[in-house]
This record gives sequence, structure tokens and C-alpha cells, in this order.
Amino acid sequence: MTKSHDAAALRRRAEQRLRKGKSEHLVPNADHDVHHLVHELQVHQIELEMQNEELRLALRELTEARDRYSDLYNFAPVGYLTLTSQSMIAEINLTAAAMLGAERKKLIQRRFDAFIALESRDAWHQYFSHMLQCDERQSIELALERSDGSRTDVLQDGARVETDGVATAVRITLTDISGRKQREEKIRKLSSAVEQSAASVIITDVQGTIEYVNASFTRVSGYGPEEAIGKTPRILMSGKMPVAIFEKLWQSILAGRIWQGEVCNKRKDGRLYWDAVSISPIRNPQGGITHFVGVQTDITERKQMEETLIENERRFRALFESAGDYALVLELQESGPPIIADGNRTFFEKHGYTRKELIGKPVTLLETTSSADQVADRIRKVKSGKTVRFEVEHLCKDGSTFFADAVARMVSDGVDLVYSVERDSTGRRRAEQEQQRLLTENRRLLQQLIRVQEEERRSLARDLHDELGQLLTSIGVRAEYIIRHADDADVRTAAADIARDTSASFDASHTTLLRLRPMTLDTLGLTAALTELTDKAKEKSGIHCDLHIAGKIDRLDDMHTITIYRLVQEALSNAHRHGQADRIEVTVRHTPPRRGQNGQVKITVRDNGKGRSETGAFEGMGIIGMRERVHALNGAFLITDIPHEGMSIEAILPLPGKGNR
Repeated sequence: MTKSHDAAALRRRAEQRLRKGKSEHLVPNADHDVHHLVHELQVHQIELEMQNEELRLALRELTEARDRYSDLYNFAPVGYLTLTSQSMIAEINLTAAAMLGAERKKLIQRRFDAFIALESRDAWHQYFSHMLQCDERQSIELALERSDGSRTDVLQDGARVETDGVATAVRITLTDISGRKQREEKIRKLSSAVEQSAASVIITDVQGTIEYVNASFTRVSGYGPEEAIGKTPRILMSGKMPVAIFEKLWQSILAGRIWQGEVCNKRKDGRLYWDAVSISPIRNPQGGITHFVGVQTDITERKQMEETLIENERRFRALFESAGDYALVLELQESGPPIIADGNRTFFEKHGYTRKELIGKPVTLLETTSSADQVADRIRKVKSGKTVRFEVEHLCKDGSTFFADAVARMVSDGVDLVYSVERDSTGRRRAEQEQQRLLTENRRLLQQLIRVQEEERRSLARDLHDELGQLLTSIGVRAEYIIRHADDADVRTAAADIARDTSASFDASHTTLLRLRPMTLDTLGLTAALTELTDKAKEKSGIHCDLHIAGKIDRLDDMHTITIYRLVQEALSNAHRHGQADRIEVTVRHTPPRRGQNGQVKITVRDNGKGRSETGAFEGMGIIGMRERVHALNGAFLITDIPHEGMSIEAILPLPGKGNR
């Protein structure tokens, strides 16, 4: 019986004795008993109050413990869930809700597998089915996918809950392992990068004993991992390197510094090769050196190229010095002209200077004709990678000058060096000047000859027109008279023959006149003469001939007028007689002066004949005559042969000054 029950019984006995004492006129000691019972009652009352206080304290502690448990449950660093046997979420703490990316109240009665990434679902279903059948705790790594699409990796531990021996639920914990996964992936990538690196990687302990080598080390050195691990890098020593280099290497890395250098090593098969080496210390969290990692890059090919370049440079220097041309090296400046950095013996001897007098001086010191703009233009082209060709007049130390043909190109991107080769062109320049003088004189004489020829043709054509034309007209008139008035039939027949022959002679003379000097050209102008020429071509040969004239061509001077006419005339004749064309297109375009440029006339004759390649007859006097006429006027002449499509003749005649517009 509890103390509360004892107190109630005492209270009842005390009340009974009091009632009995009053009814039986208790003896004098009855009050003493009552007081004793009251005292006991008071004691028990106090004890009861103490027990109630203890109960209240225990209840408060229980409430606090429950709250602590709730906090520990909800804010634990791992997620807690209770799943039904159908994989429905029955309970979940706040940490697990955060992992799933949803509010806790919205997760209750939702299927847990809805949050499992697709690639992990098969493993999850097998795991959950096994959990419901097995008493053991099970672990599995899963990828969860939140509602917003973000993902996290977790480690899941689980155990089933039984009721009467039947699995009714599964309690699981979720631990976020995303950081560990990321570190593992980073380590995997780093390991893969090291293993697949093109550079050789060696890791040693602080005594230099090899603990790891990658595949590139084996490929380059010939030593497999089983042959290298446990050894030291001395297995690679070639004996070609000074001992002092390795002493300095160990001093640097033992002091915690990175050492870099180039080392000649020896492969397993005895062949030598060069490595660019970088060795770094590896420290533990306390800062102590535990290992060294060496990265070696095979630079054998580069070293061989360097040796080849050195040898080539030696040979180049020998050729440079012995060259008969003037060779020099210029260094470009950020502003101003290039300066002379070097030159061969011929260059200095030609200019009369010593090497010391010219090295470091601007190259313009030796040039008399190059303007600042010309020099700047050359520098711009050379810097763009172009090979620049130019002519320059040089000034020698004694005041004499000479012309040189120069070729310059960039030879170094790092220092901006330009290599220039020059050759004395004074003799060539004089020959060209003489050639130009003779050409000018020849063209002047040719123009004079053409004028004389055209004047003679004009005179002959005029005489034929005046005298032969009148005579043929008179004969024709008389023949017509005889035809109409003669009685004798034979006479009339003879007169008809005379009239026919006279008409034919008249047509033949007209054709001859056109070839000599058409009267239309002198009376009506170039447009009318060209129109008449193309019409006659249609009429005589049946060729379809199109004439296109653009611009004012009737105001050209006589030399240009007759040249254009003769070009078209000869082109039509060649197309008909040699090309066997049946269609010709003639275009004459006059371009007036503009923007400071003189005007010009462009003549184009295209046909659909056989072309030169098939006829082989177009380099006769006709073509030569056309070319000479064009060149006499400082023009350009071009024949284009289009196989199976015909031929095109083009001529461009410049017009001197504004007077010929």
C-alpha cells in the first residue's frame, strides 16, 4: 500500500476514535491519542506534498526530455524516416524533408521512391523488398532527386519494424554523402589525369624511394611499375649531367622549394633522352614534408631542334657573310624607322661604312628616296607577315648613290627582326629607262606611221569615190539607155551584162572604200561608221551582229576614232573568216574623266566561233595590227579564248586630258 493510502486510513481511524471518545466519555488520556493521530496525519500530509512535487518535477523532466528528443529527431545531422510496407512515408524529420526538398507535412503518405533518381530505382526496390524479409540492418547508396530537379547523394541504413512477427514498417536513416562523392570524383579525375597524362609522373618518399609511376613514365623510360617502385630515380641517370645539379636539386626540395630544370636521362634500353623536370614537395596537414612528386616532360625532339637551329644558324651566318647580295637585319621600333641590327660584309663594304659605324643607326640614314609614309607602309606589311619587295636609292658614306632592289620579311616575332636582301639595280634601272625611252619613241613613230597610212587611205578612198564612182555611174547609165532603146536583142543582152557588172563593180569598190577609209567616218562620225560597218557585216556574211555604244564617242580625236574603227573592223573580219562565227556582239563604252582620273574607251568584241585553240590562225597580221594600234596609244590589249564558246577581244584606250571628252 502507498503512503497516500496509509494517510487516508489513519485519518479515518482518528475520526472514528474521536467519535467513540465523545460517546463513551473517554478517559483523560484520550486527548493525547488524538493529538498523536493528528501529528501523524500532518506528517503524512507533508510527505504527500513532497511526493506531488517530485511527480511534478518528474513530469517536467519528462516533458523536457520529450522536447529534447523531438529536437534531436528533427534537427539531427542525418535524416530519419519511417516507411510503411508499401513504401509510403509515415514519419520524417526535418533533415530528411530538407534532403527531399519539400515541407514535412506535404511528404506524409507520399511514396518515398518518387524521390529516388531513375538510375537508382531498381537497386532501391530490390533493397526495400529484402528489408521487409530480413532482420539485418541493410545499407545502400542512392541518388535522390528533389522536386526542383536538384540532386543529392545519400547513404541509407534501414531496419524493419515487426508487429506479431510481421514486418509492418521500415525505419531508415539518410546520411548526405554528396561532399564525399564529389571528393571521390575529384580524386578519381585527378588520378585519371595523372595516369593518362602525357608527362611522366614519379612520387617518392623523402628518401627518394619511388612509390608510384604513371603509364607515361613506363612508355618514355621503358621501366614498368614493378621495376621502378622501390628503386630511386638514379635508375634513369645517364652520367651526362654534372653532379652539382643533383646536389642543388636535393637542397631545394628538402628546403621545401620547387626545383625545375632540364635533365639528360637514360632509358632502360640505353638510349638517351631529355626531360624538362619539375619536382615539388608534398606536405602533411602539420606542414611536414612526406613525399616528393616529379613531373617530367620529354623534350628530346625540342633539344634536337635546338641543336639543328644552332647548326643552321652557324651555316646561315657563313652564307650571310659570304653572300654577294647586300644582306642586313633590321630591328623594328615601337615608333620611328627600323634600326640596323646586323649586316654582312658586302653590305658594309658597298656603303663604305664599318660595322661599328652603322649598327644601331636608323636605316633611313642610307636611304635618299624613302619617305616616312613609305617606311611606315613597309613596316605595316612586314608585321602582317607579308614579304615586301621595293626599290630604294642608297646613299654611301662618300656621297655617291646607287639603286637597289630589296626584299624584306619578318624573321622573329619575339624581337621584331626583319631580314632584308638587296641587289644593286643601277644597271637594270638605266636599261629600263633606256627601254622606256625607246618604247616611247617607237610609239611616237608608230602613231606617225598610222597617221600617214590613214591619210593615204583617206586620199585613195576619196579619189576612188570621186573618179571610179563617177565612171561606174556613167557606164551604168549608158548601159541602161541601151537596154531601153536598142532594137537588136543581142545588143540589149550585152548592155544588161554591162549594167550588172557595173553594179557589182560599184559594190566591190564600196567595200574597198570601207576597208580603206569609210566616207561615213569623216562625214557622220564614229557611231554612224560603226553602225554601217556592222550592218554591212550582216548583209554580206549573214552574221547576226549586235552593236552597243555607251557614252559620247563622236567627239574623240582622229587617232582614237580610227583606232576604234579598225579594231572593230578587223575583229569582225577575223570572226567571220577564221572563227566561222554566226553571232557577234560589239560594245564600245566611253568613260569620262572623274575623281582626278583621265577618261578611257573600252572596246569588246565577243563571238561564238571556234576560237584560237581550234583555228590556230589568229596571231596573223590582223591581231598584230590591232595590238600595235592599241599599244601606240598606251592602251591594253587582251584576247580571251573560251573553248567551244568563241573568243573575246578587249582593248582599253586611255584618253589624254580633258580635251577628248
